[in-house]
Amino acid sequence: MDWLFFAGGILILLTAIFAVGRLWFHFVDGVLERIKNRLFPPKPVNWHTLPEDKDD
Repeated sequence: MDWLFFAGGILILLTAIFAVGRLWFHFVDGVLERIKNRLFPPKPVNWHTLPEDKDD
């Protein structure tokens, strides 16, 4: 019966490591995204898909 408690503890530990890892990833990803947007602002996107007019 002790091995069952040990296995449950290991499962809880791995679940906690997984959750903290996902939170850390989203935190770092958000910081890098903000830095990228400050250094390289996004270009405006056309709301239509029409080709550009060329006056020749």
